[in-house]
Amino acid sequence: MTNDAGNKRPLHSVGEILRRWGPEYTRTHAVPPHQRRAMQALAACRTAALGGHLEQCTDCGHERPVYNSCGNRHCPTCQGQLARAWLAQRLGEVLNALYFHCIFTIPDTFNVLVPYNARVIYTLLFEAAAGAIQHLMKTRLGVEAGIVAVLHTWGQTLWPHPHIHCIVTGGGLTPDRRQWVATAPDLLFDVGALSCAFRERFCAGLRAAKLTFAGDAARLADPAAFEALIATEEKRDWVVHSKPPVAGPRQVLEYLSRYTHRVAISNWRILEVTDDGAVTFQYQDWHHKDAHGRPPVRKMTLSATEFIGRFLRHILPRGFRKVRCYGLLAGRHRQQKLAAARALLGEPVAEPEARPQPTCPDPTCCPVCAKGRMQTVARLHRERAPPIVHRCELRRPVHAA
Repeated sequence: MTNDAGNKRPLHSVGEILRRWGPEYTRTHAVPPHQRRAMQALAACRTAALGGHLEQCTDCGHERPVYNSCGNRHCPTCQGQLARAWLAQRLGEVLNALYFHCIFTIPDTFNVLVPYNARVIYTLLFEAAAGAIQHLMKTRLGVEAGIVAVLHTWGQTLWPHPHIHCIVTGGGLTPDRRQWVATAPDLLFDVGALSCAFRERFCAGLRAAKLTFAGDAARLADPAAFEALIATEEKRDWVVHSKPPVAGPRQVLEYLSRYTHRVAISNWRILEVTDDGAVTFQYQDWHHKDAHGRPPVRKMTLSATEFIGRFLRHILPRGFRKVRCYGLLAGRHRQQKLAAARALLGEPVAEPEARPQPTCPDPTCCPVCAKGRMQTVARLHRERAPPIVHRCELRRPVHAA
């Protein structure tokens, strides 16, 4: 996909859809404050509403406006730069050890609880996943491992699919920090044991949590119905994947950065946006893999309002941390633990590039003449954008007694 200037950029974006059909969506749907703030940020991203600067070619005089980004963590346009910054900050924390990738998923029957209890359910998901790994590390190896956990809440078609990605060191430090005990070179733990430990912790936390039962979950307000749901799910095998080790410090960080800053859908997956409000995007159909285990790529078309509704389900509560560290990578003694582990394991060896990196077009090169350089000649101040109107109910006036 290319734009008119020849640069490789998506043809459509989530921000474009929000600008065009966001007001229509908010007239017919109640929008919580944290989703409303995200809508405003994404709709204004890379537009005159945020200001920017004017660039001019030094050779042919071509001018173009360059607008500022919103920086919102849910914005598909802004994640590349944030991922690179995060990657640079984490370079000093990689150990010369194997790393495993684990994925923890809750049964979809619990999804009805998420809309009114997102903070509680997502926090419990973190605690159950990390707690399961830490428990097995402690009871089987007697060590403390390093864990980076990342929350994803979506599936390929934007339906709710809460799950946790964990990158785990293949071993850990003993309590006295004098020995590093490694796991098997090709296996972290048996997935059955991981699944059982995860299920027990999540169900126990769910029973103890203070939940709001509303909407589709209203029927679970009856304690007997709620207990019956949990009891049924406790008898099932929960989906936990433990993938083969990721070798090498560079691969570990690049692999992890792809998960830390992923959002519900990238702009590249949006194929077409029509004037009558139809959004077509591509997705991988993991339910119908080919003989090699690869999912086919399919297309789905939704109305713009339906697309916005599905996207907004994955806006996290305000201040909620979607990336969390545990074990060696957590707490105020983090640097001391990493130093002790590094002394036992040795420094990671700098690796050559596994493959040549794609060359990005020079942003300073003029897209018209390809000879001159684009230089800033003026500042563009913010322009007031039309507000996204949100539904509200009129209140009766309060009469004095």
